[in-house]
Amino acid sequence: MFEIIVLTAMLGMGIGALGKGKINLSASRVVDGVWARLIGVMLLVPLPLYFVIPFAFGVARGQQMAERRQELVMIAMALVAVAVVFAAFIALLTAKPISQSAETHPADGESDVDN
Repeated sequence: MFEIIVLTAMLGMGIGALGKGKINLSASRVVDGVWARLIGVMLLVPLPLYFVIPFAFGVARGQQMAERRQELVMIAMALVAVAVVFAAFIALLTAKPISQSAETHPADGESDVDN
């Protein structure tokens, strides 16, 4: 049950990152643009894999998979852990202070071209 909660949280964060193109890491640091969307995709990938991996193993090995459910859950959760670690690594490397992020991406209605 815990894995479903984790996957649901990752789904929400991934969709939010893809939609907004922005991830707030803290009160003073933010990831935005392409990097935020890449992190969003990385957080979405484990959900379909969580269901595809046991299905593929079940098709390949038949009825033996009923007693190997725990092993499949561990494989799927390892994929989740790898996705979270890579997403966190990219977020920490590409995060900028909020003031710097606001300067590189002006708000709507503002222009970064001097007249």
